[in-house]
This record gives sequence, structure tokens and C-alpha cells, in this order.
Amino acid sequence: MSQFLAFVYGLLLTVCAGLAQGTAVTNSPDDQEDLSPRLVWTELRIVDRRAQIQSLPADPTEYITSNVISSKYYYELTPAHWIAIASDYDDGVAFWSDANHKRIMKGGLHEGATASPVFDGTSSTVDGIAVDWLANNVYWADAAYNWIVVADYDITRFKIVIDDGLDKPRGIAVYPQLGYLFWTDWGTKQTIERSTLAGENRTVLVDDNIYFPNGITVDYTTDKIYWTDADPGGSRVEVCSLDGTNRQTVYSHPADKGHFFDVAVFQNYIFVTDWYNGIRCIYKESGEHYFALNVGGRPFGLTLHGRGILPGNSSPCDAKPCDHLCISEPNGYKCLCQDGFDLQDDHTCNRTATYLAKPQIILAAQNSICYFPSNFPDISIPSDYQRNCILANRTHVVALDVDVRSKTMFFSDFVHKTIQSVRLSDGSVVKPVVGGVGSVEGIAIDWLAQNLY
Repeated sequence: MSQFLAFVYGLLLTVCAGLAQGTAVTNSPDDQEDLSPRLVWTELRIVDRRAQIQSLPADPTEYITSNVISSKYYYELTPAHWIAIASDYDDGVAFWSDANHKRIMKGGLHEGATASPVFDGTSSTVDGIAVDWLANNVYWADAAYNWIVVADYDITRFKIVIDDGLDKPRGIAVYPQLGYLFWTDWGTKQTIERSTLAGENRTVLVDDNIYFPNGITVDYTTDKIYWTDADPGGSRVEVCSLDGTNRQTVYSHPADKGHFFDVAVFQNYIFVTDWYNGIRCIYKESGEHYFALNVGGRPFGLTLHGRGILPGNSSPCDAKPCDHLCISEPNGYKCLCQDGFDLQDDHTCNRTATYLAKPQIILAAQNSICYFPSNFPDISIPSDYQRNCILANRTHVVALDVDVRSKTMFFSDFVHKTIQSVRLSDGSVVKPVVGGVGSVEGIAIDWLAQNLY
């Protein structure tokens, strides 16, 4: 399969619901690039597993009274399943997740553009993507690995900014001017949370009367966040202030009549993707349902693409003051280093020469202990892949565990009947912990009390 997708400047035949009888959707002969804001979404055609990205004008008054509604589509691939999407109009790029091939895609949304994978090794559940258009960073939430990642637009550098206390993170949104990162989590404890764009100062905004939080977005004109909740008792759209106060239900749908996924806000309109009925539009101020469009497939991610959609056009990060990643902050920027590097003098990243970078999968393979990237199950492995080992030429390693805080690994040796330890750093010496233990097939560390079991 080709690694590149060509821009398809055409239109998809769709059917409208919730409009006057006789309203039809057809293709448009217009092949000129439309500079007006567009509502762009990913879509899965269930019958043949075809993924598409398509769009309509963000202002529904441009088409809703017409008997013929034209929708453009940009890319398609079979079989595929594209889910989350976000775009930066000024830089001419969009990013979306590919669940089938477990990767992040990047491409333009203009005539003649192409798309290609830029990051391989996600899980199949990257359901949220957001772009910091000022610092030129992209964020995504991976519900299988329970982490949120930031990377530059070229994905030359990336870092896990949050990997603690997440269960099933899904929707994600950013507010670069204020340095905020927002996300939803539909795991065992459903929440709406906020942190800095560097993953610091986490705050729970909503954790009650919430059931299946999905997409989330920021209305930069009112400083409000909106999210969808696919509550089995009735999907709804909710809103609150950036600090979690002033929470309100904007719109609630009848039970078993919809499954709201993603959300976007444009002027006085709220758009949601509904797995039952395509694209829905709701008046932001009144909460009244405006219309629903059946787009011919199941829509997933939703974004806005056009001039003036994203406020601001400059950042201290424009000067590229950081070795690796420049993160937006309210009064400037913060430099982050990719995992395996340490930050020096607030700008420079030096490789961590002493300790094994985390996260890693550490595996005992009888006569060796080796490590692999934590997303190893979802990486395309080259035929000449060489594993990296912490220890080699051992006799018979069986059980192991790691104390992450002290960066020490403990393991059992079946032949010598011992438990041994080694620091996860270059040049460390293996030390005996206890001998004469018999056949030890399980080890566990209590890292709080510093006990070994």
C-alpha cells in the first residue's frame, strides 16, 4: 500500500435528514479552493470500511435552505478507519489518527495536497487530536496506552506529557494563549480535566453527573469549553467555564436516538458528530436543535478549518528557542526534552547517558534481560531489528520487577538460587540481594515502603 494519499477534490453524495422534503445532496463542479471556514470531519463507511475526510461550509446559512447541498471530500482509503482530526489553516496542515494502521497522518486540505503517515506505533484508540497552532505542536490522547503525547508538527521530537492517573482519555483540546490542555476520560472514573500544555498542574474540572464524555472543544470567543456526553439516557452537549464553574446542559437528545461523539463550535452554532444520524447542528445560545444531516457513513472526529478560526498568529516559539519542544505558556514558553534527554539551562537538551529512558517494556529472556519501547506491540518491526539488552550472558533469569523511583531492577537467577539487583544505568554492577531462595518465579516491589516480595 502506498505511503502517500492524494488529495481528492470531489464531492460525496449524501442524504439530508431533518430538512424539508425534496432536499437533495449532489456533487459540485466547483474546483476552486474555498477560503471560507469549513466544517471538516472523518467518516467511516461501514459497508466497505472506507475512511474519508469531507467537509461543508462552517456557516450553515450558505447551504441549509438550498435544495442541493454539496459536500467536499479530501482523502479516502480502503480499508481504513480515521477517527480524530485537527487542523491549522495558517500552516496548511491537518493531522488525523488511523486506527487500522495505528498511526498519525498529516496532510493538507487544499487542492493538490498529499498526506502521509508521520508517526507509527499508536494504538487503535487515538480518539482525540489537537494542535497548538502558535507553537506548532500536535497533541494526541491514546486510550490503550493511557497517555497524552505532544510532538512538533514534523514529529521529529515527541514526549509523553501525561501518563499517570489516566484510564481512557479521549477528546482533547488546547488553549495556547492561556497555556491550557483539556481532555475527557471515559474510564472507570469519568472526568473532564485540565493541565498546562506541558502536562503540569492538573485540575479536575468535572467528575459528577458525567457518564460517557467524548469530544471536547474550546470556544475562544467566550472562554468556554464544550463537550459531548454519550449518556445512554440521552446524549447531550454540555458547557462550562475554563475553571469548571458555570456548568450547563446546552442540549439533550432523547434516549436511544443518538450517540454524540465529537463537537465543534462556530459562531452561534454547535456541531456534533452523531453515530446515529450524521452531523447535527444546535444553536449555541438557545440550545435549540437546528438540523441533522445524514452524511452516508458514521462520522467521528470534527474540526474547523479556515481563516480566522484560531486566534493569534505569533508566539515566542517562532524564534525556535528550544532544542526539542517549545511549549506555549501564558507569558512566554517552556522547553521540554524528548524522553531520554535532560533539560539544561532551560533551553538545551542533553542525552541522558546514565539511566534507561522510560517508559519501556523490560523482558526476561532466560539468559538476558532486554528492553523494548512501550508501544512495541503496535510498531512495524523491520526485518533487521536488533533488540537492546540491559544484561546478557546470564544463566537463567526468571522473575523481575523494577523500582522506578530508585531506578533499580530486581531479578531472580534460577541456577544460582539468588535474587540480584542492578541499577538501570550505564556501567552498573550486578549485586546479590539474597541467596538460597529456591525457584523464585515471581517478584514484586513495594516502592512506597521499599520492600521486596
